[in-house]
Amino acid sequence: MSAAPDARESLAEIVAAVARAEGSPEQPAVSARISILRNYTIEPVEPFLKSQLYRAGIRPDVRFGGYDTVAQDLMDAGSGLLEPAPDGEDLDAYVLGVEGPVQRFTGVCVAVLHRLDDDDDKLVVVPAGTEMGDAEIRRQTHFQEQFFQSVILRSGNGSSQ
Repeated sequence: MSAAPDARESLAEIVAAVARAEGSPEQPAVSARISILRNYTIEPVEPFLKSQLYRAGIRPDVRFGGYDTVAQDLMDAGSGLLEPAPDGEDLDAYVLGVEGPVQRFTGVCVAVLHRLDDDDDKLVVVPAGTEMGDAEIRRQTHFQEQFFQSVILRSGNGSSQ
């Protein structure tokens, strides 16, 4: 797929490009499962979402819950929408930019530490309004991440080593 989207691309062109990407033997190393719980018809967004993820170098696995079954899908571990991480554990997050331990935290996910040699990626969450560069993320997570090879993934600006 081309690196930059073209606003003039037709739906047919986007669907064809996604089909080519999905059929290619060379798949992106990074994958993302996206489960969409819904109470309206959202499926038409799928080719656009997949197109943008492939352009960003991410292999998408997009799943949709049933119409108006949000609560049921959230409570049903067998729904296929909510599955544990490959290591069987919950998704972990580094909460950065706060002093001391926290019991509960609401913040903004600014990045994902994608481990290249392990299947346990980590979210990087900071207080709303806090900006944090890759070097600072590396500094604050070094105590654990020194044992792994990883890239920092951010929305819209690629990744860094």
